[in-house]
Amino acid sequence: MSGGLNFCSKEYEKEKSVLNMATVSGRLAQFYINIGDLDKAEQELKKMEEILKDEMQFLVSAKEKKIQLHEVEVKRQEILYPVGKMEHRKAKINYRRYELKRSEKKYLIESAKHYTLSCAYMGYFSDDAFATKKVLKEVTSIVSQLSAEERKDFKNQVKKTQSEYGLEYFSEINKRIEDAEILSE
Repeated sequence: MSGGLNFCSKEYEKEKSVLNMATVSGRLAQFYINIGDLDKAEQELKKMEEILKDEMQFLVSAKEKKIQLHEVEVKRQEILYPVGKMEHRKAKINYRRYELKRSEKKYLIESAKHYTLSCAYMGYFSDDAFATKKVLKEVTSIVSQLSAEERKDFKNQVKKTQSEYGLEYFSEINKRIEDAEILSE
């Protein structure tokens, strides 16, 4: 299996396309998440983030540290999807770590932060995209499995992240959390 992944990686590197190289790292990260090797998954996401670093700088205002999605030019929108996928994978890693170590709430908090960012990036790219709906469905599933205290922590972090990054207008994640709360009561 990893031989095929290495082949794909080498083929994309030949193209020297930022998006293709980021995609390879993202897919490798997902592969490692699926097999439970969260450390290797994080390494791949760090590579992905490094590849996308220059492209991502335009998203955040240096002055306010707020994500400026409404100012993204059409030609730059293509970067939102891979950044959203990267944030989704970060969320998954943190939530898996939380499942393994329930006593460490920092992982739950980090997962909520990254799910929020993922929903914003992918939702701005296309709120009808399959990946956006998949992330929101995942959030609903996770929240419905949490205790009342955990749900409160998750929900509070989502709101905090939205406020910190100026993403209050991406409210679909809030609706999903509220739906999950109702279903689990």
